[in-house]
Amino acid sequence: MADFFNLTAEKNENYIRITNELDDIKDFCRDSEFQFFTREERTVELEGTTGNEWPDFMYEKEIPLVSKRFKEFLLEENGVDYFYYKKMILKKSTGEEKEYWLALPPRIESFHTRRSEIDKEANRVIHFFMNPRKYGYFEIFKCADVVNEEIAVIDSLAEKIKAQDFKGVILEPLK
Repeated sequence: MADFFNLTAEKNENYIRITNELDDIKDFCRDSEFQFFTREERTVELEGTTGNEWPDFMYEKEIPLVSKRFKEFLLEENGVDYFYYKKMILKKSTGEEKEYWLALPPRIESFHTRRSEIDKEANRVIHFFMNPRKYGYFEIFKCADVVNEEIAVIDSLAEKIKAQDFKGVILEPLK
């Protein structure tokens, strides 16, 4: 059985951050509701003070943004074509801008409901026990039917991601 990692973003004061600029889509992102998005490019004006370095991965308010390099790695090099990808241009007040992509993983039934530890009141998985019959060929996803924000990454893809030395990417064992 495969091991899984939680993909999350490094909190570093030197990194560019998205604060409230994408609040209008956070609920759709949380639930992976792709049907509420259009494919049109979106420009996001960054407000307030942010760092000066552009990380390869940002994950604020359950809105996953990947750099062009990370998107190409996922989609073109590893065939992760089941994400919803939407081009975003992030623009600082200085005029500097970079291309990022909203990269929404699908929410799929993936964990063994009887073997995982679940807080039923909070509708949250406390301890994951993934069921290979449920997650199938998906290598990166969010769990359906719970409110967990973890992005699960299968160990083989996690190792490939680690080998790329992406900035801002943290992969920790998913427990």
